Amino acid sequence: MLAKLVSAADFLPLEISLRLPSLLAGMLIVALVPALVRLLGGSRLAAVLGVWLAAGCQPLIYYSRELKHYSLDTLAWLLGAYLLLLILARERHRPRRRALWGGLALTLTVAPWFTFGSLFPLNATLAIALFVTWRKGHNQRLWGLAACTALHLCSFALVLKTSVLTKVHYVTTHPFTLGSKEYFQYEKVPGLDQVALALAWFFKIPISYAFPFAGLWLTPLLLLGLWSWPRPFRAVLSWFIALTALLTISAALINHYVLMQRTLLFLIPVYLVLAAQGGAWLWGRAQGKPALSYPARSVAVVLVMLSLTWGGLSMMARMGMYKNSRQSHFFYDEKDCVEPALSFVAQTASPNEPVLFTRYAGTQFLFYSKGRLPRANLWYHTDLFDEPAEFAKWLNSVGPRGWLVFLDNDHLPWQAGAIREQGFTWRKVFAGRGSNVWLLERGNRGNAGAGQS
Repeated sequence: MLAKLVSAADFLPLEISLRLPSLLAGMLIVALVPALVRLLGGSRLAAVLGVWLAAGCQPLIYYSRELKHYSLDTLAWLLGAYLLLLILARERHRPRRRALWGGLALTLTVAPWFTFGSLFPLNATLAIALFVTWRKGHNQRLWGLAACTALHLCSFALVLKTSVLTKVHYVTTHPFTLGSKEYFQYEKVPGLDQVALALAWFFKIPISYAFPFAGLWLTPLLLLGLWSWPRPFRAVLSWFIALTALLTISAALINHYVLMQRTLLFLIPVYLVLAAQGGAWLWGRAQGKPALSYPARSVAVVLVMLSLTWGGLSMMARMGMYKNSRQSHFFYDEKDCVEPALSFVAQTASPNEPVLFTRYAGTQFLFYSKGRLPRANLWYHTDLFDEPAEFAKWLNSVGPRGWLVFLDNDHLPWQAGAIREQGFTWRKVFAGRGSNVWLLERGNRGNAGAGQS
């Protein structure tokens, strides 16, 4: 739905318009982090450190340039929490109060249509807000929150009926999909071991993801940040983390959510502000204590330097030469693009010469083809089939020459042997932006395999 909406922006190149929602979401996340810190009673220094960490956070940078819902997951619940805190904070003039209620209702209604990851922290926030409002006896505000919650649940139910349940069979039967039983290794009902494993994943994965090469060392700082958070918001924050964990883990254990790095991206701002609060608290405690001044204040300096390092590495990886690394895929950017290879083959290959785009190249071809190479054979990264057998079948259809297009991300260790067995030689005729083109030429079997890979 979102892709169709933004692709209608004809005044921008399609690649730019498709990335705009994620870019805007990433920018708003950076703006909301310090605002939430202040609304939750945090110091100005904690807000400053929080925005530094958010601006340099590699996963947030990465998903600010992808048309995927992960940055929207984070933005939706942050925006909902921000509006709720403003509504609960103090009485406001009637026009502004109406605007806040309208913004909250709109956020809660729209969120399920574009993001599912936000539903866990959003519902945890709503539950806490309802409880606090009930305890304080603000009946009018309580009715307003109840109405917004009902609107949110109705919107979610409508999404389930119209968009999700119709696709459940495809997702659960897809051969590449692992269910909760495979993830957590249980037969019928998850036990305590599975719950403990899910808890460990829920807390460990986002910490190592948010703080590359520093997660283990910054964990005590996160705990210090939670312990030192000003009252009464310390209890609110603790309950929020606990309720979000309960909802997310419950969904994962019943096969309705997956605990992995990008699906837990919505937790990263929580850990960023806890680290910021820990650094700010140490800075404040060091005042008037010369012996503690330098080591305590150096923590805040290290946090800023880490942010600059993470952000700098992301920029260098984006601007530098293409380097394929599965380890850093979600931190940086796999800059493989089939467009240069597609253009080369479209200009060079004869009209009757077969062309094959392998898994990831074939998926990108759908976007970049624009009517070029209609005769091309395509594989898709979600297809399940015997690649060597399909490749041999395609080779049998090749006459004197054929063209193979693949990305550095494709792993095809068997292809050279298959080409030799069919009596072809090959040579690389193009390489650019992580895409490659091999020209296959039929020759004598005695000379097959003389090509260059």
